[in-house]
Amino acid sequence: MAALPSVAAIVNGANLDPKTDPKSRPSLNNSPIYPQLKGTTNMVQAHTKLSIKSPWSTACWLRPRVVVLPRSAQQVGPTLSLCRFFSIKFSIHGGGHSPSIGWNSNDGGVVISLAAFDQVNLSEDKLTADIGVGLRWLDVYKALDHYDLVVAGGRFPMKVVSDLRYVVLANVEIVNANAKQNSDLFWALKGGGSSFGIVTKIDMKTVPAKVWSEAKVYAPSVMPELLQALMKHHEAIERDEKSSLILTCNNQDTMLVSFYCDPVDKLPAAFEPFEHIPATSRSLTPGRILRI
Repeated sequence: MAALPSVAAIVNGANLDPKTDPKSRPSLNNSPIYPQLKGTTNMVQAHTKLSIKSPWSTACWLRPRVVVLPRSAQQVGPTLSLCRFFSIKFSIHGGGHSPSIGWNSNDGGVVISLAAFDQVNLSEDKLTADIGVGLRWLDVYKALDHYDLVVAGGRFPMKVVSDLRYVVLANVEIVNANAKQNSDLFWALKGGGSSFGIVTKIDMKTVPAKVWSEAKVYAPSVMPELLQALMKHHEAIERDEKSSLILTCNNQDTMLVSFYCDPVDKLPAAFEPFEHIPATSRSLTPGRILRI
């Protein structure tokens, strides 16, 4: 593999005085970018523009010394090794969704950007999809919609893809983590973020893209009835795994969004407990995940 063009910059970063005022350093928007091997200029420009805007928490708009843009799992390892060897602080930047300071950026250190991991590859039998962690869920939904398929991803289309797991460990070893292989790592990654390794791609089961969906808004006065219906719904979904719902409450109203992973023509039985409760508004939107 070719020598990393970012080595010198990373080494220089180790000499940065941590007491230096972060405002005197470049922001993530104009930090030096080092695309490993043959990273394109367009990709670098797109990444820097996205990086400074994507964290919804302004506390995470930090100023790293260097942004490294690997294009394969094999290129992530050497960068990680250099950071460890020179004791340089580093962060992993997938989509920048985390509000935790230091998770996807930092002041004065190295950011390893996963923006180049942007593939969506469908298996030959179309039962699984190989997905890069540099994508947003909307990108994944669009790619799979051509095949009438979808995966169980985030409900916010601009949220970053992050699931399980093709992982680069701290010792530069690349491993698979699943329920049977490295199962302890598989379990830890579900809540540990990048604390146990750098995930570069995920394999997810696909499901049909056509679904049934309904949205209702309720007045606060019917909250006791809604809670009773919710408990009955929980009992029903033990027998029907295709159903799901999102219940959002505030002082003005309550919204109930119901999903059923099948384009049925009538109300699924799991949602019948809510049917008798009067709603202030209702919309039925059967169709595809991408259009809901």
